[in-house]
Amino acid sequence: MTGSERPAKEAGFHVGDRVSTVVIGESGTDKFEGTIVEDFGSSTDAPGLGRTWAAQRQWGVALDDGRLVFRNTDEITNV
Repeated sequence: MTGSERPAKEAGFHVGDRVSTVVIGESGTDKFEGTIVEDFGSSTDAPGLGRTWAAQRQWGVALDDGRLVFRNTDEITNV
């Protein structure tokens, strides 16, 4: 792993940072780049949200191809 590919938890990510992430789709697994557009960190630790059926993610990432994905810190890397 090079310095530019550090895991996000070591990088201290913030809204506006450029990141890359893996997306699994019909064509397989591909790596995409995008920009962090929202930090949901304060709500991911909140108990009693009534959501036991879907995992919450900390980061909203707008991919360069126009898609919006939600990722945890360990699922993104620096660009």
